[in-house]
Amino acid sequence: MAAEALPGRVTRGAPLLVGHSAGGHLALYVAATAPTTVGGVLALAPVADLGEAYRRDLDSGAVAALLGGGPDEVPDRYAAADPRMLVPVRTRTVVVHGSEDRQVPVAMSRDFVVAARAAGSDISLLELPGHEHFGLIDPQSSAWPRVLDVLRSLHDDH
Repeated sequence: MAAEALPGRVTRGAPLLVGHSAGGHLALYVAATAPTTVGGVLALAPVADLGEAYRRDLDSGAVAALLGGGPDEVPDRYAAADPRMLVPVRTRTVVVHGSEDRQVPVAMSRDFVVAARAAGSDISLLELPGHEHFGLIDPQSSAWPRVLDVLRSLHDDH
């Protein structure tokens, strides 16, 4: 896995992973499957439940295209790739999600964090009222300072 090469490429400690939307899915996947390769994860509006994303047809079938079908058709692929099915997340993780997200519903992050905590994960959710999906990655948005604060906190804890 590519994440296993990361620690050898940084000069101090394991890297922090930051991912947005589908990239948030990948960051959560690495946190669950290769936790020793990363020092922490910041998942911004992540697709944290591929089964639910499939059922909601997020991004017009993106999950079915990625995995080659739905959960009933290729359950082994969902079991291997879906962060919701891979809890506990075994590295410090913070999920940030805007309450007005129309691309990836905030309920997906809420449910994921509850399930991950119940499984023993060191995970928290910062829900940003009034913010939508892309504001979390826009340096001009009012959400950006909060995202940076979380990243600094993860770095300082690291």
